[in-house]
Amino acid sequence: MPCRVGAVVVLALAAGLTACGSDEPRGNGVSDDRNDSAGSNSAETVAHQHGFADEVSIFAVSPRGGVPRPLTRVGELEHEDEHEGEESEGEEHEAEEQQVDNPIWSPDGRSIAFTRTPCEYCAPDLFVMRADGARPRKVGDVRNVFQPSWAPDGRHLAVLRPGRRSALYSLDVRSGEQRLLRRDAGTIEGPAWSSTGDQIAFARQVAATNWDLYAIDASGGAPRRLTSTPAQETNPEWSPNGRRIAFTRQLASGHWAIFTMRADGTERRRVTDGRQSAVEPTWSPEGRRIAYTVQSANDRSRIAVSTAGGTRERHVTPPRLYASQPAWSPDGRTIAFAARPLTPSAAY
Repeated sequence: MPCRVGAVVVLALAAGLTACGSDEPRGNGVSDDRNDSAGSNSAETVAHQHGFADEVSIFAVSPRGGVPRPLTRVGELEHEDEHEGEESEGEEHEAEEQQVDNPIWSPDGRSIAFTRTPCEYCAPDLFVMRADGARPRKVGDVRNVFQPSWAPDGRHLAVLRPGRRSALYSLDVRSGEQRLLRRDAGTIEGPAWSSTGDQIAFARQVAATNWDLYAIDASGGAPRRLTSTPAQETNPEWSPNGRRIAFTRQLASGHWAIFTMRADGTERRRVTDGRQSAVEPTWSPEGRRIAYTVQSANDRSRIAVSTAGGTRERHVTPPRLYASQPAWSPDGRTIAFAARPLTPSAAY
């Protein structure tokens, strides 16, 4: 299983690989705010023959939409490696695809943690940068970690380490010290630290085509199961008050939809209508809205915002960016996301 469940869903759909779940239309009344000039300042990279640019970067946009601004580029991070006296992987792999993704805001809103993968088969590095994209720094000598999620104390991150058995760690951001929370015989993905700080939710593969959601105490121990259905359920994300969890479920038609449930796994409600796949939910700080990645029928991926009840859906990123992995800032003013620019011919 690739490094991030939600991103896997989006990329699979982009390649035209239908999954195994969908949803009957509920009718949200989508308002599509296309700003065709938006993204033009950040889409000046070399294009793939399939209409994608080489570089995946982190951008920021208002929850109301507008022109996204780039927060970081791969070249800046290569320079950071050189500054530390390390061999630049960017030179070694300059012809290969590089990714900067998994942006996650710190609880105080001053920093963003993210991963940087210098080539397709390289191990990712963990970075932290200021909220404006300045001063990116690698976290110690930590390598081959995925899907960071901040603890409410702002000093630790939950991260995954791959291997013969998936491992969930708590990582000290300053020292890079790692503490094992769980090693699992099954594959686990998408850790999310609760706003109360006492629990971490994650998705676990229980069968070849079935993922369920679990939660574990932040100190470790045995996990408890939150969902037990034939459907695939991924991308758990705690609400700001810790009472509900947003997540992604695959529907019978092959599409994906956003749901919410109580923190104990009960009272599940669907948020998106399922006419287009929606994955990777992130709550607004007041808990009344949810941002997520929408995969359109023409294999385009954009960030959308709706109420937590599923009404008033609005696209906030332009069609010129293949956007995913939204993360809402603690002050509510910004959504960070990972994106790959599209060529002009592929953007429509």
